[in-house]
Amino acid sequence: MNPQEIVFIVALAIGALLRTFAPYIRKCVEGSLTWGDFEYKYLAIFLVSYIVAIIVALQLFILTPLPEGNDLTVFAVGLLTGWGSTGLVNEVRKVFLPDPS
Repeated sequence: MNPQEIVFIVALAIGALLRTFAPYIRKCVEGSLTWGDFEYKYLAIFLVSYIVAIIVALQLFILTPLPEGNDLTVFAVGLLTGWGSTGLVNEVRKVFLPDPS
């Protein structure tokens, strides 16, 4: 693996973590949750979305190599891909595993 692929994979993890924790942090700031009320089922969503993003990224590396040059662009693309894959997994979870409320 070249250094840009490593930057991309790390950015995937950061994007997926940000998408996982952003709603929790927002609810804590608004006051509807306390800081200790994190539900660990959301870590499973992070892991699934990260694994899906890694599999897709490795397949894309075969078809289309990352552009040479700017690591910031590669990081931004990885961050947004991680964010998007977590959003996709969240929507699929809502369809197949609705919250009992």
